[in-house]
Amino acid sequence: MTLRSLFRTNKLIALAFTLTSSHVSANDACLEGLFAVDRYAEQGKNSLYHIDLENKSYSRMSGASLPVSNLAATNNQLIMMQRLSKETNASKIYQYDLSSGETTEIADTTSYPIKRSVVSPDGSFLLATSQTYMYQFDLETGDKTVLGKMQTNDASWDDFAHGDITYSIDGNTVYVLNAKSLYILDESNMQLDKIGEHNLNWPSGIATANDGQLYVSARNSGENAKIYKIDPQTAEAELVMEGPKHIADLTYVSECGNPLLTIADEFQQEVDAAKAFWEEQNIGGAAANVTSFKDGSFNFNESGYLVESKDKLNKHNKNTKKPNSNRCARLWNNLLDHQYTLNRSGAGRKKSNGDTKWYHSTADGAFKVSKAKKGVCTYTLNDNDSLKLNYDSNTGLVSIAK
Repeated sequence: MTLRSLFRTNKLIALAFTLTSSHVSANDACLEGLFAVDRYAEQGKNSLYHIDLENKSYSRMSGASLPVSNLAATNNQLIMMQRLSKETNASKIYQYDLSSGETTEIADTTSYPIKRSVVSPDGSFLLATSQTYMYQFDLETGDKTVLGKMQTNDASWDDFAHGDITYSIDGNTVYVLNAKSLYILDESNMQLDKIGEHNLNWPSGIATANDGQLYVSARNSGENAKIYKIDPQTAEAELVMEGPKHIADLTYVSECGNPLLTIADEFQQEVDAAKAFWEEQNIGGAAANVTSFKDGSFNFNESGYLVESKDKLNKHNKNTKKPNSNRCARLWNNLLDHQYTLNRSGAGRKKSNGDTKWYHSTADGAFKVSKAKKGVCTYTLNDNDSLKLNYDSNTGLVSIAK
């Protein structure tokens, strides 16, 4: 299957989700909206973020750690380019699949470092710039076309060290953001028509939402990045929310991705922190109710990975080798600090008051344990068994199940 046909297939699949949901939440089985990339992500930390404009929060995405400063999207794929060699400018174009969380190479090319990018409305090429030069990269072959140098009389070369590009919602206009102003690009001669000054410091990204609204990221020294609305008629900016520490680029996805991707990263970071604690404390084997870790109710296996935590309704085990469904559920809820509610409709031993020990959390939507086998906990959405997340207590790996 070619990349272009893959995009068409993904679009059909995403449409099927979109017909039943238009919000970003686990309950809706859909991850969409604003996404950002942080080229300064710490070692071992993923570099992609989902920006939740409705709840004014942000989460890292599982399985993405490329140190790039450009981000674009088509259907439910995030597109990034990385220069691999300063001598030859050898580069690769990657896609991050918002269904599986997998990053794959899709084309080889050559380029100076790309600072801003957007996918064309038909999904066939990546429109990108280094600093002031603009290019097209074919998304199937990697072939590069040099479009020319962007021209304006009111900005210097250094002003284009910051900023981004995006298409209007109808795909007929290219907006160019630099350190000072917002422009419209005349593609026939590469002239920039100034809309106005935005008065933001260190602007880094611009993206067009599915309602046509433009969003911009910017940052002041010593502060986290922030997300703003920007008026396409005046360039006036309005603060929306605070974001992560750094944002290098923004893009907007209107179609559905897997909401477990953000939870998988959170779960993995907690598991990694627990493993680091186990090593730092020289525990050296299985341990139960480790008092100096979190609330003192967590159990580790002999390899230093978490296998259980305290149940709010049940007696707590001592040492556990392999978690069963109940232990998987307790670990999920307590590790992620979910204030879960119990569901009487589920299987489980009922108490005298009718409550059951059912295994899900409603903090980020309704989740449940679908299977626990050979030390692997499999979690699903309560209303969509096709979306699964695995935690392997033998290896400490959290992953999206295929």
